[in-house]
Amino acid sequence: MIDLTEKMLHIRQIPVGAMLPPPVLRVIAEHLRERTFAAGTRLMRRGEPIDGLHMLTEGGVAPMREGASTPRRPTVASSGTAPARAAGASRRSPASRAGAA
Repeated sequence: MIDLTEKMLHIRQIPVGAMLPPPVLRVIAEHLRERTFAAGTRLMRRGEPIDGLHMLTEGGVAPMREGASTPRRPTVASSGTAPARAAGASRRSPASRAGAA
C-alpha cells in the first residue's frame, strides 16, 4: 500500500507535479487510489475516452497496436511477468470501479 507521502513524491516526478505547491499535491494525492493490474490488462484503447489518470508505481507497460501481437515500443521496462501497480484518479463512479480489474 502506498502512503500519502509516497503518492506526493510520485506526483512530483512528473513535470507538472514538480511545479505544484505542497497543499495542491496533498489534495491530488488524497484522491489517488492504488490498483493492481494483471499482465495483459488493457488500460486504454485508441479513440476511446480515458476514465482517469494512471501513474505507474511498479511493473511495466507497453503500448500495443490494435491487431499487433508484439508491443510497438515499451515505455517502461518490465521485469518478468509481475503485475503492474498504479496509483490513479478515476472519473468513474465507485460502483463501476468495483467491477474493474
